Amino acid sequence: MAWIRFSKHGLSTLASAAALLAAGCGGGEQPPDTAAKAATEKRAAVTPVDATALMNWAELNFPQFFPSRETNQIFAPYIYRFYPATQNYLGVDGDVIQVLGPISGGVILTVGTVSGFACQVIINDCIAPRIVQSPPNVTVVAGGATTFAADVEGGPSLAYQWQRNGVAIPGATASSYKTSAVTSADNAALIGLQVSNAKGSAASRAATLLVVAAVDNVAAEALASRKGCFGCHGIDRSFSGPAYRDVGARYATVPSPLIGIASSIRTGSRGNWGAMMAPQTNVNAAEATTLATWILSLGGS
Repeated sequence: MAWIRFSKHGLSTLASAAALLAAGCGGGEQPPDTAAKAATEKRAAVTPVDATALMNWAELNFPQFFPSRETNQIFAPYIYRFYPATQNYLGVDGDVIQVLGPISGGVILTVGTVSGFACQVIINDCIAPRIVQSPPNVTVVAGGATTFAADVEGGPSLAYQWQRNGVAIPGATASSYKTSAVTSADNAALIGLQVSNAKGSAASRAATLLVVAAVDNVAAEALASRKGCFGCHGIDRSFSGPAYRDVGARYATVPSPLIGIASSIRTGSRGNWGAMMAPQTNVNAAEATTLATWILSLGGS
């Protein structure tokens, strides 16, 4: 029974074959710059894992399925090995690992990726994950969205799971987590990250998601125009002052962002964005808060 005679369109659920490999399966004024860094997987210098290394490892760890040391065979796009004693095939198509034979019920079954098993294959070089920097607290205007990220070390084969109030968020398994549009019901939600591989796991400090009430953005933009704000700032472009979208994004991760932005509008700043901003004496406290809320909303859009 040749490997090539089976179509990949016949894949079934992982079922019992998943146990084969899944048993070892390891995603204004400048405030302090505490914006979240993109999560990075800082790997140690390790031996590259390829199809040969993966299949050698599978023979050692799953002799009930792959009971002998076989040599690689090639039938494009597969690199594969056939095991006469069990009539099973183990193959790699690019990064995808597939099995065929009694182990899979006679259909080609995908059981993982070579990169996904890298930490199991080279476990002596595998480094347990460590949270270098937890995601910062974020303030978002209702109706906007935001992205949480952490700075992570360890690897290879890190698995990410974001949590809300200690409960896994379905589908949130990438290195960063972007929320949907937030509402007042999301205020004070705690967002954290659990990251793991074959050597261990680590959990970040939970970040607090703060949600503030929205303002009429059309009216706020008109207010900014009347007060002459667009002479120094564009929404998406910087002039003598920074783009408002950049200001909103920077302030989202600092304490009391509305107070900070409003204060910079009314009392000026000392040029941390590259130029000094003069006090806007024609803007009262209520107007400054409205403008600050509008600017903050731009950072999350």
